[in-house]
Amino acid sequence: MQKKALSLAEVIIGALILATTFVGMISVFTTARRHILRANQRLVAVYLADEVLTRLYSEVREDTWDTGALSEGSPPSWSREIEESYPDVEISRNYILNYTAINVNGQNYRSVDVSVAY
Repeated sequence: MQKKALSLAEVIIGALILATTFVGMISVFTTARRHILRANQRLVAVYLADEVLTRLYSEVREDTWDTGALSEGSPPSWSREIEESYPDVEISRNYILNYTAINVNGQNYRSVDVSVAY
């Protein structure tokens, strides 16, 4: 009866194949994690912009057209409330909310540009 054993070269080659496979898998997981974190930041930015637009939409009234949040000047008092409504996100450090309301020449409406930098 003849025993069949693995030689040292076969063991080393098998270990190299396993190591290469594990390094490839770790690389895939690391890249996926980075993409997920980036997508999460983008999602939070979209939610913040949506909340700004929702609050601005509630400000569209004839009696506050020139004095409310859509008038030119500093942002309204609720801009801080938006930051406080997301306690899990460090908005003050990671996200910068800004919007501008611009009169459109010859029209009876304003163009609003909301930007969220992260």
